[in-house]
Amino acid sequence: MSGLNQQFTKLSTVNSVRGFKSHRLRSQKKFTIIQASKMIKTKHKEIGAQLIRFCFSGGAGVVAGYVTLYALTEFAGLWYLFSSIAAGLVNGGINFFLEKFWTFKNKDTGVIYRQAGLYTLVRLALFGADVGLLYLLVEYAHIYYLVAQVGITIILSLASFVLCRKIFLPKEDRTSYQQ
Repeated sequence: MSGLNQQFTKLSTVNSVRGFKSHRLRSQKKFTIIQASKMIKTKHKEIGAQLIRFCFSGGAGVVAGYVTLYALTEFAGLWYLFSSIAAGLVNGGINFFLEKFWTFKNKDTGVIYRQAGLYTLVRLALFGADVGLLYLLVEYAHIYYLVAQVGITIILSLASFVLCRKIFLPKEDRTSYQQ
């Protein structure tokens, strides 16, 4: 009888341990789902805050670019495309530092040259799109150059946010978000 009791006790202990493990696993799954939900909400808030800062920092660069574009075209008598090139350079210089250090809060100066190189490539691609679209809209669609520039700025700013976020977001933030 004692042998049968021992087997029953052993079996019920194993089942209770399995039940405990199963309950613990279910609790962990619930916890990770809740934790993931909170993490996603936090990330959305963080991205929203970054987007707002991006708009302000981009706005500073855009205002400086527009002033450059207008002043060089209207007062210096430069062709609007040459003025647009100068405006893009002014805008890009201001935006690099504001986006890196303020918008995306990336204080790591050890990778600044790599980031500057990537940022320059992105800016060149966006800049080429900007000048090309400006030319097409002014010359073929007969849209006033400042009006055309506003529309182009809105479209290319969205692309710029996505690309700059990949460049400037600290690596540990990207890793924690993917897990």
